[in-house]
Amino acid sequence: MARHLLTFLNNDESYHCVEPNLFLVESSLVVEKPRNIHVRNDFCAELTIDKKFDVVVGHSVMSHAGFLQWKYFFKSLNLHLKSNGVAFVSVCLCGACETVPRQYETNEEDVCLDSNDEEWVYPYVSYWKPSTLRRMAKEYGLQMIRRKDLREIMIVDSPADNHDWVSFSFF
Repeated sequence: MARHLLTFLNNDESYHCVEPNLFLVESSLVVEKPRNIHVRNDFCAELTIDKKFDVVVGHSVMSHAGFLQWKYFFKSLNLHLKSNGVAFVSVCLCGACETVPRQYETNEEDVCLDSNDEEWVYPYVSYWKPSTLRRMAKEYGLQMIRRKDLREIMIVDSPADNHDWVSFSFF
């Protein structure tokens, strides 16, 4: 996704990118790395950024995150997401994203799993029950909604992209 977005974004302060993998940043660029791309493995935006954003997009990043990175991510949203903003994030719900057919948690008895990864697991994937992500998000004043519509849109344009999508916003 970054490869496509970077062609539309210029090197100003209207966006910031936090990415833990320098190789992925460098492979997406046709010029040198802009100053507003931050290579950090804790998923936190720079504390020196005092800007709040309307929209945050995390594609194929949080699907490798453990509990620690989710906490950093939610803390960063508290610092940098506007009160009426929204974060769209691709994740793997209930099992690895390549699991077919996809399964989702609809009640307590469902076969839905958490990988329970503590930290970053790239190139492998982490996966979470929606209830686990909701519980973690709630600790930071955020609500989570599973976005089937975004998954369907992404699969039309990129059939191999089988991530689930969720959104986070403040209560």
